Amino acid sequence: MIETILGVVPSKSNSYRIAGRFIYKTKALKDYEQSFIDQCIKYKDANIEGNLKITLRAYYPNRKSDLDGVTKAVLDLLQKVNAFENDNKVAELFLFKGLDKDNPRIEFKIETVDYII
Repeated sequence: MIETILGVVPSKSNSYRIAGRFIYKTKALKDYEQSFIDQCIKYKDANIEGNLKITLRAYYPNRKSDLDGVTKAVLDLLQKVNAFENDNKVAELFLFKGLDKDNPRIEFKIETVDYII
C-alpha cells in the first residue's frame, strides 16, 4: 500500500534554530509536520509490528535537496502518526530521489520482513 504526501520535506538538519539554551523547530518544519499528519491516512494508527522494510521516494522541485535529512524527518513523522512504535524496527530502507517541479511529494510503502535483526 503506497501513501503519497504532497509538498517538499524540509531537511531536518536545516529545520532547527538555537536561541540561547533552547532549540526550536522552524515554521517550515512545523507546517510540514502538520501537513503530513493531515495527509497521512493509510498508515495513521496502523501500529505495524515486527521488523520493517520501508521504500521511500522523494520527488523534489529541483536538484538541491538531499535524501539523508528527509529520511529522518519521514521516519520521525511515521512514528508520530503511529504507523509503527519505533523506527529502530526498520531493517531495510530503500531511498529514491526524483524531480517533479510541479508536484513535489513523497511516496512510501511500509512492509514487514520475517527475519530477526
